[in-house]
Amino acid sequence: MGQIYNEIKELISSKMISTAAVTLEEDESNVKSAVSTILPALLGRMLSSGATPHVIGIIEDAGKDKLINQIPEIFKGHGIIDGKNYGERMENALIGPQNSEFPAAIADKKHIKAENANRLGNWVSAVIAGYFGEQVIDKKKTTASLMQELQKEKSDIAADIPADMYAKLGVNKVFGSSTSTNTTTNHKKKSSGGIWWIIIIILLLILIFFLWRSCERKKNMAIIEVIGTEIVATPNTARNNNNVAGTNNSATGNNTPQQDTLAQEIIERKLPDGHKITVYKNSSAAAMLAFLNSESYKNASDKDMKDTWFDFEDINFVADRHDQLTVESMEHVNNIIAIMQNHNDVKMEIGVYADSTKTRDKDGNIAKKRAEYIKSLFVENGIDAKRISAERLRKELANAMINENDAQKNRDCIVAFRFKK
Repeated sequence: MGQIYNEIKELISSKMISTAAVTLEEDESNVKSAVSTILPALLGRMLSSGATPHVIGIIEDAGKDKLINQIPEIFKGHGIIDGKNYGERMENALIGPQNSEFPAAIADKKHIKAENANRLGNWVSAVIAGYFGEQVIDKKKTTASLMQELQKEKSDIAADIPADMYAKLGVNKVFGSSTSTNTTTNHKKKSSGGIWWIIIIILLLILIFFLWRSCERKKNMAIIEVIGTEIVATPNTARNNNNVAGTNNSATGNNTPQQDTLAQEIIERKLPDGHKITVYKNSSAAAMLAFLNSESYKNASDKDMKDTWFDFEDINFVADRHDQLTVESMEHVNNIIAIMQNHNDVKMEIGVYADSTKTRDKDGNIAKKRAEYIKSLFVENGIDAKRISAERLRKELANAMINENDAQKNRDCIVAFRFKK
């Protein structure tokens, strides 16, 4: 068992489980079983989405407030410590405030009520925040180093999650889609030696294919830079993240089309309150922050910035939903929230494009609802609602033609932001 995972498990004592069972009026064995799945699932969500600036902020606050010493109180059902609901904050950061599938999956599998599964998720999230908070504040470790250690424990964490729950709990991306470690081992034992030869042949054919394709694409490839474990490739057809929607201008003055593959350097930007956000050097978030700190912004009127939109192609909604972002999108939203939290005089407008054929905007109103939902995330994180407005951007700004495929049209279903005064 990995050190971090084991230490977090040990924070949840048998007495706390018994107390939770009484508080929730559930069978103790069912509560114990639920917690044993919720904890690794939440850690899997951390591994999947990474430690975002929002998560790091919660962890640091939890460490400063010595949350780890108050975990037993949370399992008595109090939930809120000193007016701060760390469990809810951490749970929302990891699985999203509107994600009902996570507790529903736990409730169904572990035979407890959905609302109690949600409360347990809240309490376990507080344990995670308390543990990492102590490591960062008291033991002077960095969140990045802790995440690297947790990554090494991935197989231990995955082994405690039923394989048939991976998708519903949102961890199939990091742990695989359908088969647990134990199940895989059992199948291997039952397999005949002949299957291994088939697998080896298939792998060799795949390797040959990729080597061939790599050679074919060399002429059209730019240098790929690996930062940590990330390789970023951007297709020619994508809009440059620094482009300003609907105009030929950009906040950085760079309107050069992207190459088939771009070297993407990951950089940190320190905000006035000391928090750091991690962004790609050529991303819209970096351009937005640079523009906000420039003389161009300081000297611009509201009219001057009317058409200065920052397109965020990495902020995506779950298909046909207006109230649920993909897990990966939250990091980008949290970066913008952090920027707004550090620039209290700044106002912002949120817009969501509808493509030219409305294939992603079937009722003509989903884009507006999506913009309003993102606004709600800002407000939930302490941004004054008066500083944020939301609108559906007119379809005339869409670039995709009617006869293009869904992937091309989807480029126009993006979230964009502009500053206001």
